Amino acid sequence: MSLKFNNEISVGNLISSVVLIVGMVASFVMLQADQRAQAAKLSEFDGAVRGIEVRVRAAELALAGQSSDLRNIQIGIGRIEAAVERLSRDSRAPGR
Repeated sequence: MSLKFNNEISVGNLISSVVLIVGMVASFVMLQADQRAQAAKLSEFDGAVRGIEVRVRAAELALAGQSSDLRNIQIGIGRIEAAVERLSRDSRAPGR
């Protein structure tokens, strides 16, 4: 079985070539549109993540402030307890 090469280009060959080229161009255009849509979604997602990060940071700072306030209150209560203990000892001391 030998293959023969024919130099003639038929209408079918032209139509096939045109359909193939149109299909490749359409695929490329659709791919570009999908990439743009994904980039827009990613940008929107990135903005949402940044907003959440800002809120988390604000909550962390508020919690740190509350922890500091709590430590200060505990120190103050400790001083009050020490003063009450001294007053109790002084009032129980003989000679008073």
